[in-house]
Parts: sequence; C-alpha cells; structure tokens
Amino acid sequence: MPTNLISISSHKKQFQSPEMKIPVILHTSEALLPNEETFGQLENLARDQRLFHHIAALSDVHPKKGRKNPTGTAVAGKNFLFPQINDTAPNCGMRFLRTDLDEKTVTEDKIDLLFRKLVEAVPTKKYTGTKIPCRLSVEICARGIAPLLAHLGAKTRN
Repeated sequence: MPTNLISISSHKKQFQSPEMKIPVILHTSEALLPNEETFGQLENLARDQRLFHHIAALSDVHPKKGRKNPTGTAVAGKNFLFPQINDTAPNCGMRFLRTDLDEKTVTEDKIDLLFRKLVEAVPTKKYTGTKIPCRLSVEICARGIAPLLAHLGAKTRN
C-alpha cells in the first residue's frame, strides 16, 4: 500500500504522489484496496496533463493486460474527450453482491444456481440495450442529455 494514501472516510481514500498532476479518489474500503500494479497504473495516468480534477477509481479497479489505464476508473479532461479510456466491458463494476448465503448455508449447488441466475441478469461479452446513432453521441457530448431524451421520446420529471 502506498504511503501517500489518505483516508477520507471508511470507504473513500485519496492517493497522490508528488509526480501526479491530479489525485486519485478510490471508492473502496481498506480491505479492497488495489494491488501495487494498479496503483502504478493510476499514478502514471494521473501524470497526464490533459486530465481534470481527479480520477475516480471504483471498488473493482484492477489492471488489464494491454491497457495503460486500469479498469474500474472514470476520468475527465477539461478540454478533451477520451474515447475508450474507460473500460467498455458491460459487467465491470459488478464486484459486490449481497446474498443470504453465509459460511453455514453455502453449498456448491447454491453457488451454481447463483452463478446461473447472474449470467441471466448481468450482460457478459454481449452488448444489450438501445443502440443510438453515432451523430446522436456527438450531440449528447455537445448538448447534454436533451438530445437523447428527444431521440427516445422520453419526458423529464420535475
């Protein structure tokens, strides 16, 4: 664990070395802090002069082979868009799940059933949902959520 890690709360930490332009805010507990490789990737990413404010590292942050940016992060640039910098796997972020199983009631059959139900409910390697035209994506970046709402025929709540 890096020495320059500050606890903001029980589930929120801040990491920043002198070389980093912006801090990394980790949304996780002490028990789920990432490994050294991930901290190294976060540190390298936070040196990028184009990034803005902070890097948000979620509870499932981890390195991914072939990528400079760890999976489970969100970044923003003040004057830049970073397509594909955040991982696009549809089930990233699915690290936590609450069940009624405990060490006394868990069995292989219950784990298997749980797994089968999760595969039904959580997309894996298959993109689902409403596809939108590329031009609409550009409009959303320029004007916010209004073009998407118009495209979907959705009304906003007051």
